[in-house]
Amino acid sequence: MHIDIELFAGPRAVAGVDCIRVEFDATSESGSCDAGEVKRLIADQYPELATYAAQSRLAIDEAYVTDDHVIDLGQRVALIPPVSGG
Repeated sequence: MHIDIELFAGPRAVAGVDCIRVEFDATSESGSCDAGEVKRLIADQYPELATYAAQSRLAIDEAYVTDDHVIDLGQRVALIPPVSGG
């Protein structure tokens, strides 16, 4: 199974694309995994994004989630790098 992940800012520049796809083995009938596992999959399958995966948060359907949040197939997933502002 796979999850498509939208990229922004630094991760997008490093990957050279707007979206990446991570492949995973579904461990449940629902075909889902949690956000922490998705970040590990990004680091494993896209080594150039490993630092970003470790420092970033995932947003699911435009809301930040914790690493234990279960992601279901078909949800909109984005890797959001750290931001700062004034």
